[in-house]
Amino acid sequence: AKEEVGITKDSKGDKFQVSKEEEKAIGGSTQELEQALQSFDLKVTSFQEARLRDGKASLGLKVEINSIKQVHQLRDRVLSGDLDTCLNAAFAKLDPSCQELVVEKREFFDLYENTILSFTEFTPHQLEKLKEMEAANTDLHLQAPAGAGKTFVAVQYMRRMMRVSSTSTVCYVAPSQALAFFALRWLVLLAPSKMSSILSKMTVMHAPYRSFWYPVVDGPRISLKPVKKMPEICLLVIDEAHKVSAEQASIWELPAKQRLVLSDLSQSRNLQHFFPDMRTVQLTEVIRGSQRITAAARTFQLSEAARSVAAVGTDGPPVKTYIFETGEGTDPLNEYISHTLKALWYVVESLPSRLSLHGRVALLVPGESFRRRLEAPLQKRLAMEFSPRNIRLASSADFWQLLPAHLMPLPDTERPEEFVILDTVEKSTGLEHLVVVCVGLDEVLGATDQETRARLYVGLTRAQLLAVVVNEYLPGSWLQFVTTLRLNKRFQKRLASAEIRKRAATEVVTQSAPRVTSTGRRAGGWFARVRIPGLCCLPPWRSRKVSRISDASRPS
Repeated sequence: AKEEVGITKDSKGDKFQVSKEEEKAIGGSTQELEQALQSFDLKVTSFQEARLRDGKASLGLKVEINSIKQVHQLRDRVLSGDLDTCLNAAFAKLDPSCQELVVEKREFFDLYENTILSFTEFTPHQLEKLKEMEAANTDLHLQAPAGAGKTFVAVQYMRRMMRVSSTSTVCYVAPSQALAFFALRWLVLLAPSKMSSILSKMTVMHAPYRSFWYPVVDGPRISLKPVKKMPEICLLVIDEAHKVSAEQASIWELPAKQRLVLSDLSQSRNLQHFFPDMRTVQLTEVIRGSQRITAAARTFQLSEAARSVAAVGTDGPPVKTYIFETGEGTDPLNEYISHTLKALWYVVESLPSRLSLHGRVALLVPGESFRRRLEAPLQKRLAMEFSPRNIRLASSADFWQLLPAHLMPLPDTERPEEFVILDTVEKSTGLEHLVVVCVGLDEVLGATDQETRARLYVGLTRAQLLAVVVNEYLPGSWLQFVTTLRLNKRFQKRLASAEIRKRAATEVVTQSAPRVTSTGRRAGGWFARVRIPGLCCLPPWRSRKVSRISDASRPS
């Protein structure tokens, strides 16, 4: 893969001029640039005159990307300004009179996101597991922590299956419509020129798992139409299978030549799971989130899984928290709106100037009732505080069904819509965004421990770069570890690990690794029951009663 970094000349005039030394570099000599970028582990493949999509004159620098970690490293160096500094130092050696260069960060982030979703290179760990899957030639259960790339591996596996036979039909089963659109969009990005052919080979099913649908391109979006006659299924992929309840177990019996089941027990709030008894393959490397996000998420991960996970991402910015107290007579909803706006301003200031928030920021809330109460007043405040920007709250499904702009560009407008996702954690399972703001996900330790733990784990691990937490102060809750991380400017893995062990010892104890026991013949197949040990809360930490927005309450 090759990432093209747009670099613009910082000059007052619009005329584009290149010095003789620069022309020499453009002519093919990239030695100076390669030496300058050596510390960045980047190989320059070309350097040439180019123009950005808005017509602005620029220099285009192409670098070779061989791993997802390199993509993340390049992203961080663009954000920090280190790449600007490095390039200007290199050009100063070529020509001391050279004008200052700046990396066009908005253009870069469009390229970055397209690269992430169209990236086809596996990490060595993923490639090893993929070969293990292909060699097995049987039904497979792929287990992996959040951010390890299990959906990526599944999408690549589906693509390979489609290449084997032109008539192969793949059925993708997901817990939400949004995740179904996400997977379809990913498949399309791998081969945009074959969009219609790829979609014609796909059938999808999503919760509550009652109907089959086939995808079609409908203007700028993908739409789902009901299937009248179900074709023969070559490959059945059941994503986020830990979400399948006992009442929905009939999906395990869907007829297919081969089945691929994807799961992460740490994302589940249930203590028991019934999976088909099949060959298990495990991914243990987290490649999506930063080291800080992975460290924070480990607190809410089942301890046995947390110990086996290795994070290969960059350090990333600190996890930011907005913890507030609600006084007597204070409406918690108003406080949540105010602090969510503060969080969004922090995100805007952390990202490059004028970078669109469209699809890059997700606000995740605990449930549908909370979302309905928050949506209208928050949308009103967004219109007031972020004017003239046209920020619109949208659901995960509304955003992910849209085709990428470079494949199906929307009409240009003076105030283009910027979709900021507002949705429940339940509907965000399996998805990812550059920035995630977790709003009101915490609870006091008690009867709903498993649900709260899973909710916080899923929420934090949706973020690629930055995670922000907005919550009222709840003594004896889960979030104290995340609060300790936010003040440390430099990430230290040793200290983060110590904090994780400290919390495990004082708040939550997992007794042992999940146990798998055969339960005999069920519905025409051998099933295994996976028990997750219960979370044991130590008694001394009891809290005072704090007013909060209960998702169980009806919206006013």
